[in-house]
Amino acid sequence: HMNIKFSDRGLKNVSVIISDITGRQISHSNFFSVNDQIVFNEGLSELNPGTYVLTLIVHNKINGTESRTSKLIVRN
Repeated sequence: HMNIKFSDRGLKNVSVIISDITGRQISHSNFFSVNDQIVFNEGLSELNPGTYVLTLIVHNKINGTESRTSKLIVRN
C-alpha cells in the first residue's frame, strides 16, 4: 500500500492517477479525505515491477486545485 500525507487538514477531494512512462493511464481513483492522509491500495498489487508516474490532484475549497507529479517505482 501507499500512504499519502497532506500538509493541510480539512475536507478535500483527491484524485490519484497512475500512468506508465509513455503516459498511458493505468489507474484513476477518487477519494474524499477529511483528515491529513489517505491510504491508497487500489491496483498497486496489479502493477508489474517498473517505473510509473503518479499524479495527485487535490481539490479543496480553500486552496482550489493543486496537482503534484512524482515517480513511482514498483519492486517485487
